[in-house]
Amino acid sequence: AGTIYALGDLRGARALDELVLAAYARTLPEDHPDVVAARQRLGVTTFALGDVPGARALFERVLAVRERT
Repeated sequence: AGTIYALGDLRGARALDELVLAAYARTLPEDHPDVVAARQRLGVTTFALGDVPGARALFERVLAVRERT
């Protein structure tokens, strides 16, 4: 998704970020570093697309996990 993002296809990057997060979330606990990183990447892409409330919700979940671990 990073390459797609860098090429300017933010919607494509978001779709891929969502797939990655969903795959990790199905197989790993919420506090697993890969899940946290995928959620943060999705937050960055969501923010870049102008969805500030959506990005904030994702970042708040990331922060909540990081505060617990």
